[in-house]
Amino acid sequence: MKIYSQALYIKRVNLQDEARLIKRREKKLFTRGAEVARLKKIDTHTTRAHLTALSLKDHRKKIVRPTAREAHLAHGFLMGTPYARMEYKTYEAPGFGNVYELAMRMARKQCMRFDERTKLLKELEERWELWENEAVAYIKAQPSRAGEEEAMKAAYRAKRAAQRAAREAAKQETAA
Repeated sequence: MKIYSQALYIKRVNLQDEARLIKRREKKLFTRGAEVARLKKIDTHTTRAHLTALSLKDHRKKIVRPTAREAHLAHGFLMGTPYARMEYKTYEAPGFGNVYELAMRMARKQCMRFDERTKLLKELEERWELWENEAVAYIKAQPSRAGEEEAMKAAYRAKRAAQRAAREAAKQETAA
């Protein structure tokens, strides 16, 4: 059963627009901060514009992005889309509690009669159990980002060790 929520669609679009607007504003502020720093001959990172841009970036990444992701997942759940089709590659599990609350809140708005609403919510709760279990299994099957980071760090350490060895060899040749 597909449930289309116009309110949830509008929420998703508004969050996308908010993220775009914040990103544009960040770019302007970073540019302005660099210009001010160049004119005043001060460090770029101490300008008010730069600090404001960092604050906006933090808001976009830590508040707007997860909220948009949760709205996207709630919309997909209500439309009957499997999690694996919605997020092909992911490193972190979303806030399933927030996704569930948002989906149920939007589903409640769809039915005006109490008996229909009760039946719909029971059906959605059953679907949610299956959907969430499939999503958790899919996320656990994904390769972990920690493994990738450790491999990158190990490669970096090996490269630095090789560079140090080459420098020491060059020093010994010049000393000899």
